Amino acid sequence: MGECLRFFISILGKWTIWSALEPSAPEILCRIWNQERRRGPAQASSAITQVLYHETVGGKVGSCIIIPAYNAEKTIVAVVKEALSSGLPLLVVDDGSMDATATCIKGLPLNLISHRRNMGKGAALRTGFNWALMHGFEGIVTIDADGQHDISAIGCLIEHAKGNNLDILIASRFSQFDQMAGLRSFWNRFGVWCMRKRTGFEISDSQSGFRYYSGHLLRSINLVSEGYDLEMEILMKAWRGGFTIGSIPIAARVADGRATSHYRPVRDTWNICMTFLRYMRA
Repeated sequence: MGECLRFFISILGKWTIWSALEPSAPEILCRIWNQERRRGPAQASSAITQVLYHETVGGKVGSCIIIPAYNAEKTIVAVVKEALSSGLPLLVVDDGSMDATATCIKGLPLNLISHRRNMGKGAALRTGFNWALMHGFEGIVTIDADGQHDISAIGCLIEHAKGNNLDILIASRFSQFDQMAGLRSFWNRFGVWCMRKRTGFEISDSQSGFRYYSGHLLRSINLVSEGYDLEMEILMKAWRGGFTIGSIPIAARVADGRATSHYRPVRDTWNICMTFLRYMRA
């Protein structure tokens, strides 16, 4: 108890400054504390101190790349090496893989966080987002670990997002919807239509995992989903929060990634639909 008390006293001054500038500061710190406290007070203190340093001393830095990975040993090395060639800091979140995903990339100049068990793509992304915010990144690019995304387009994605002041920019696969399997193709088209009708966002792909997020957006919303529906949750909460969202055409290297994806067409599509309806009516 004494250690925790000393810690909170030590950060009170910086917290007061940040909370005056950022209304969601208490929520962000509580979320980080709850996630890190299992590792002990020292680790939690360190994580929160990093956030406060970046937010109060002006330590915000550029963009980073986050790759959520699960049983991706066949593709992860090539994806990671190409991502590293961008020159951006890279975090891989190994979501409880049962293969050699984590072992394959050890020794490469990247950051690695491993979940003890498989928790879902959304949970892996949330872990990555917390890490990015802890380190003060102002932009976060997400790509999948199966090699379907055109990693060479990361620079274009970031430049377009920043140049147009977008909080979310989606790399759209709209031109390839015809190449996708039945339910996936239908949902992608239907999802885009629903998003446009309800939110007014002029986007052409609502489910691509190749995205840019602003740090400001991720600091401002609280995410709860653990599966593929997290990406829909972000879109809906961004809409309700008045954030800016767009898309640009960037073709995937593999349009129908069923061979390497862990997406479950019926269950995950259902969860995404329910997430859309939940926040549409909230």
